Amino acid sequence: MLVIDVSKFQKKIDFKKVKADGIKGVIIRCGYRGYASAGTLVTDPYFVENVKGCVDNDIPWGVYFFSQAKNATEGKAEAEYTIQLLNQVKPALPAFPIFIDTEYSSSPVRMGRADHISKADRTAAVKAFCEHMESKGYFAGVYASTSWYSSHLNDGELKSYAHWVAHYAQKCTYKGDIGMWQYSSKGKVNGISGNVDMNTCYVNYPTVIKNAGLNGYQKDYKPVMQTFTVNASQGDIKKFIALAEELRIKGYEVK
Repeated sequence: MLVIDVSKFQKKIDFKKVKADGIKGVIIRCGYRGYASAGTLVTDPYFVENVKGCVDNDIPWGVYFFSQAKNATEGKAEAEYTIQLLNQVKPALPAFPIFIDTEYSSSPVRMGRADHISKADRTAAVKAFCEHMESKGYFAGVYASTSWYSSHLNDGELKSYAHWVAHYAQKCTYKGDIGMWQYSSKGKVNGISGNVDMNTCYVNYPTVIKNAGLNGYQKDYKPVMQTFTVNASQGDIKKFIALAEELRIKGYEVK
């Protein structure tokens, strides 16, 4: 799916034209933490308007929060703030994950409050955000660049969360599982003045999230128990387990 992400920097958007231009999903910045020492939590001024634009034009949407959390306590606080913002736009529900955006505040200046924290502290902040979102029934994810995942995060501790990877090149070289690849910051889409970030989404998140009853949706299937026997190679079994984990299927057993 072709997905864009937007914030106040795109200003007013004509979402009818956006949808007609082939966009299948929008990730909206809901808020951010300030760069200064106080670390004030701020709502993106276009958040509510952008959600309404998506809802009115039947475009699935999700959100991201730009983090400057320095530790797990602040990461959890950013998650709670995000939940408060999502509650403000109900009954509209996000059909894409809720992402924490972790990156430098303003390269090359790099004077943000969290620009120089340790890998361990940054990872703890990101994990706390995602864990709190999941504890409240949301599908959580992490946004970062390919290099950031390896240089500034202990990515092995984050494998269970959706990965949205920024890599502006012909090919994304991130070695792990990718849910979305942000391949350009200079896209052009009808209905948006100026540049917009472009993403290829490899997972049908709206289907996965709705079927799992996450992000406020009710499960649209009845749980069943089924037993079957099949001859499968170890490779096929590993693929099945990987798929089950990606879809957040619980309670399966392979013997």
